[in-house]
Amino acid sequence: MDLREELLSNQDLKYKEFSEKLIPGSQNIIGVRTPVLRTISKSIAKSEGITFLDTFIPEFHEEKLVYGFVITYTKMDIDEKIRYLKKYIPYIDNWALCDQISINLKDSEKEPFWNFVCDCLQQPGEYEKRFGVVNLMKFLDDEHINLVLEKLETAEHEGYYLKMGVAWAVSVAFVKYPERTMDFLKDCKLDDFTYNKSLQKITESFRVSKDTKEIIRTMKR
Repeated sequence: MDLREELLSNQDLKYKEFSEKLIPGSQNIIGVRTPVLRTISKSIAKSEGITFLDTFIPEFHEEKLVYGFVITYTKMDIDEKIRYLKKYIPYIDNWALCDQISINLKDSEKEPFWNFVCDCLQQPGEYEKRFGVVNLMKFLDDEHINLVLEKLETAEHEGYYLKMGVAWAVSVAFVKYPERTMDFLKDCKLDDFTYNKSLQKITESFRVSKDTKEIIRTMKR
């Protein structure tokens, strides 16, 4: 059974309808649940891995997800992984293809990956930049926090999903480094929409105290 046949055999039409509403702008959704996609991807990574990544050209939404998941599950060094991620990024045309693969990426060699993420932020496309922004959250540590906030401030694009990605990252930075991120918010150059969405996401966090949320609400532009 080839990949598309396997995906079609696992099609859930109710989930397809749900996904089409959840992911605006997505193309060619079959309707396969993520746990099934992960199982399929792990099997491909184990049996084919690099061969699959070198030869398969995804067309459907779930095929793109499988391609990305196989990158994360296949054993390879960081430079090779980055090479395949660069091949994957042009397939990203919605937030789910960006975020699900980003969350699945776990790399211990931080410096090459940091450089790759910074390069994504310099690219012109909305989802290239969002991929960079989402992966910046892997670097919310003592060494990188100031650099991360600087990168978030300069990640500019008129696209809604880039702005929401920045707001998400700022809110996570606030949870981990509240004082440093508060200083950033008091003097940052984020556009008003992204800034206010950042505040909103902070107030929605269960890890921020009620008193702090009250202060954050007074900071709205």
